Amino acid sequence: MLICAILLIATYYDLRSREVPTWLTLAVLLGSGAYAIYRGLWMPALLTIALYLISEISIPLQRRSFAVVASAFAAIFQPSSTILCLALFTIWLLWDLGYMGGADMKLMIAATLAFGGPAVLIPITIMGGFQGVAALLCKQTSVPYVLSIFLGTLVYTLVPLIL
Repeated sequence: MLICAILLIATYYDLRSREVPTWLTLAVLLGSGAYAIYRGLWMPALLTIALYLISEISIPLQRRSFAVVASAFAAIFQPSSTILCLALFTIWLLWDLGYMGGADMKLMIAATLAFGGPAVLIPITIMGGFQGVAALLCKQTSVPYVLSIFLGTLVYTLVPLIL
């Protein structure tokens, strides 16, 4: 539930100014990474750090090549986390290709690490679809996607408690 509270704060910033403070996204990312290590998911946490460092490489082909290699090594060294590493790489790649913002990428990776698997991305994606349709009907060209990340994470957290 702590991640939901932090995502609510991030949603407030995103709705208010369309910008989430770096200190907030990095804090939740570091906390989720530490929690993932505590749960034994050390390779996805290290992959997250590697992807963060790789993102500073200025040549796109080199950056993406290094990211593929780092993700493959992470999956090889901890085979039980292969799907999780693939999800982290995919989120990073969507950001690298310009399909999502940096805060969105960091918060989605943090949610994925916090729950220890990519299943949390399903309700996030569904909420994003609803938000996209609503934006289309209102003729908006962009949406504050942190709202979808928060709502999807909240649904993922509360549904097992209700059922």
